[in-house]
Amino acid sequence: MTIAAVLGISNYFRGVHFFNPIYAVSAERLVDYIEQHSMPGDIVLSTEDIGFNYYANERSIETPRYLSYTPEADHAIEHAAAARIWWLTFGRDSTSALVNPATYRDQLARAGYVLESQQGFVPQDPTYQRVKEQLLNRDAYTHKVTISLYVPR
Repeated sequence: MTIAAVLGISNYFRGVHFFNPIYAVSAERLVDYIEQHSMPGDIVLSTEDIGFNYYANERSIETPRYLSYTPEADHAIEHAAAARIWWLTFGRDSTSALVNPATYRDQLARAGYVLESQQGFVPQDPTYQRVKEQLLNRDAYTHKVTISLYVPR
């Protein structure tokens, strides 16, 4: 038991065997998906930590305009300034209070956008999902990242 504790402490301070779940999602795959399915005039909305903007900027192909959760994004939504809105949401646990998806869903609905389709990336294990829902007494995300396409009514 002592050996396991020493190894665990050692690994902790060396950063070995730690895995940040955001790395399970390839931001390049997200950019690929949006490049393949987007049209001129589309907007991509996401938090910056997903990494979409970084990889989209690295491409020579023109991608839709990217907006993080800012007043500029609010303005684009409220004034229906986009042909379509690609909304990338990251399945969160400890940082879920930072971004409230219901706020943006309501804002999109008020502006006349409706959900047309969703594509999930990196599905969560069903057992893990059920246990989390029971422990936290709330719905758990089904995929680490979901791309939702909103279109005008």
